[in-house]
Amino acid sequence: MKSTPYLIRRDGIYYFRKAYPKALRPLFGRKDFTKFLRTSSVYQARKSAVTMATDLQKLFDEIGRGLDLLQPRQVEIFAAHVYRGKIKLLI
Repeated sequence: MKSTPYLIRRDGIYYFRKAYPKALRPLFGRKDFTKFLRTSSVYQARKSAVTMATDLQKLFDEIGRGLDLLQPRQVEIFAAHVYRGKIKLLI
């Protein structure tokens, strides 16, 4: 798993975990993003982890550039909806 640093294996099942950038942590209220990958296949987990890491980095970059465009309350609401899965981002 050294080639895919965002993978965690618990009880034979893989999870994706990536830290939020320090500047965005207050928006999400957490230090990191964790997602259950629902697979015991290291191949499938690596494939998903690479895609998710790329997508999350794009999201972090977009949010970072857009923070100045939104009011703080709007950013909080948006982040809460994304975190709870109510909004699907097309990245």
